[in-house]
Amino acid sequence: MILDEVITGFRLGLGGAHGRFGLMPDLVTVGKAMGGGFAISAVGGRAEFMAHIESGAVSHLGTLNGNAAATSAALATLRELGKDGGSVYIRMEGIADRLVQGILGLLEKRGIPGLVNQAGPVFHLMFTAEKRVEDFDAFNRRDAAKYGRFAELLLEEGVLIRPSGLWYVSAVHGEDEVLATLASVDLALARL
Repeated sequence: MILDEVITGFRLGLGGAHGRFGLMPDLVTVGKAMGGGFAISAVGGRAEFMAHIESGAVSHLGTLNGNAAATSAALATLRELGKDGGSVYIRMEGIADRLVQGILGLLEKRGIPGLVNQAGPVFHLMFTAEKRVEDFDAFNRRDAAKYGRFAELLLEEGVLIRPSGLWYVSAVHGEDEVLATLASVDLALARL
């Protein structure tokens, strides 16, 4: 099993999604969350597979391989994330919970159908009448154009979000950011 953790690696916990959900992939890929936003990626896995890279039987080439600045950023990021047993993840999840609950309350206040799928400090907001979105067919029934317009309106309110609906809470986000974001979301939803 190869697990792509470019989004979930080091965002859901030090062990990514596979650690959070008790999975044991043969290989796993991770991305720039490992380096606190620096351009870096990695592949890891079971010793029997990684031995092929170590022996040279499989080439692991890349433009940024061995980049000292990115590697230093990754080491510093992982050191910070690992402090106090990774307690920062509990705080980030709490911030995400507060943000998600606030957004859901504002959707209800404005009479706009929508839902949020959340895993730890990562969530996906979508405008949809669906009660649950757990498969691709249900996901395709969301109103992506409406979300795109919402992203534009939110940017006008000073909040930059991904137009895809994915939101990430980071270690630097706190209650002040939640309150400011929710105030901006309320204004954007009113205009939507």
